[in-house]
Amino acid sequence: MNRNIVLGTSLILVCTLIALSSAVAQASMLQFTEIGIKVDNEREVGIDLLGGTIDVKPESTLELKVSLENKFTSQDALTEIRSTEITTTLEEIDDGDDLEWESESFDLKAGRQKIVTQTVRIPLIVNQNRPFKLLLKAEGRDRNGTTHTDRLDYNIHIEKDAHDVRIVGATANPAQVNCATKSNVAIVVINVGESEEKDVNLVASNTLLGTLFNETFDLSDDVRDADNEFKTHYTIPAGSLSSGTHEIFMHLYYNDHKKSNGRVVNLTVTPCTPTAPETSINSIETTSATVMSEQMSEQAQQSSLSLQLSEEADVPTSPEEANEPTSQVPTSPAFQSVIAVGSAAPAILSTNTVSRTTASQSDTASITKLFKRDSLWAILFIAADVVLFIIAYAVFAWRR
Repeated sequence: MNRNIVLGTSLILVCTLIALSSAVAQASMLQFTEIGIKVDNEREVGIDLLGGTIDVKPESTLELKVSLENKFTSQDALTEIRSTEITTTLEEIDDGDDLEWESESFDLKAGRQKIVTQTVRIPLIVNQNRPFKLLLKAEGRDRNGTTHTDRLDYNIHIEKDAHDVRIVGATANPAQVNCATKSNVAIVVINVGESEEKDVNLVASNTLLGTLFNETFDLSDDVRDADNEFKTHYTIPAGSLSSGTHEIFMHLYYNDHKKSNGRVVNLTVTPCTPTAPETSINSIETTSATVMSEQMSEQAQQSSLSLQLSEEADVPTSPEEANEPTSQVPTSPAFQSVIAVGSAAPAILSTNTVSRTTASQSDTASITKLFKRDSLWAILFIAADVVLFIIAYAVFAWRR
């Protein structure tokens, strides 16, 4: 019995030694050896490698400087730790999400140290009713592919001012307008202090336009509440400002008219260039010139035709025509007004109608003159033939 007890105890001791040796063999050879933290580039935080609490404010900046060492010795076969990175994480601080920062990757030889600096920024909107975790983790691999890690953990405590109301957004959209467009000036105000704020006053103004808006409202102290934020906007009408750059001033007052941060938004107004109307006028002038040119050409042709017809109508072809009045050319007041305005009203006179009427009379006169001329020549030829026949007959009788 005693022998079995001894053998069992010995077996347990051997297993324990094997486990301890295995744990030592698997111990990380990558370790943090030093850390320093500065808040807002002013205050050193008194912490060490064992952890601690860091007091910060919304939008505080933390500058972390850590020293990382490769614990391998030069006699070890697997001396270099490669692809080493340091990751800094603020857990669940961004509305329940993590914020992470990673260093550049580097290799670390046996017995060497690497100093790495990282900058961490606390969000502006953060809940002060709970602590947050700041985690630093180093990780790298040796030549055998074994992962070596080390980590540091700290608590982050948010300290808020009793009163802290801010304008966090102020924009003009669009930032450049002309006399035909308008711009919307949008403003966002939040309460990042630990107290609820009553009668917060927001005033926006311009030198030329005066006060654009003046609003009073309340803000909750809970960042998870919709009333912790106030949004508004104002529309600047088109053409209300002269050309140039104009400043929109925004002022915020809280806690019995104490002044908070202000904002200035620049709005640029450009002059309107009437390029489109000038183009239309030029087009109208070109079209008018073309139409007038065509009308003048048509009027010239009409005048030439009228002159030709008038010349033909002036030659009397018979005693009756010579005694007839020149009723072929209209002499009504309407026609005389058309002749007087000339090229200004070419469409009133029908060229085709005048041409058909006058041309018909001219053709009749031409046929009459041709017929009379041919009859005269025929009589002359007959008379000449008769005279020649009488002379020939007289000569022939005389010779006999």
